[in-house]
Amino acid sequence: MEFCSLIFSPDGKTIASGSEDKTIKLWDVETGELLQTLQGHQARVESLIFSPDGKTISSVGWDSTIKLWVWDFDLLMTQGCDWLKAYLITHPEQRPLCQGYLPATSTASGQK
Repeated sequence: MEFCSLIFSPDGKTIASGSEDKTIKLWDVETGELLQTLQGHQARVESLIFSPDGKTISSVGWDSTIKLWVWDFDLLMTQGCDWLKAYLITHPEQRPLCQGYLPATSTASGQK
């Protein structure tokens, strides 16, 4: 794998790499573990930059596109769990998956 771009996150805990294989890979600095592979460019990823808060990555590809990638786990979980609300109502045993990411539901007595 040939890297075209490498950048550290603002907190220094993650490295983002842009590659010839059209992907962005996020790596844990301490362990070297691959955390996530982001796909979406149609050509090599030439340049990367983190937002100052580290929650968004901007990438530039040789496909003449600029992409923004949200790397805010709490935001992604909140959006995903909001999307699953109806499913979780009918499958309460799965509700712990979204614990802390959905507002508390009201009980029959009106208490939360």
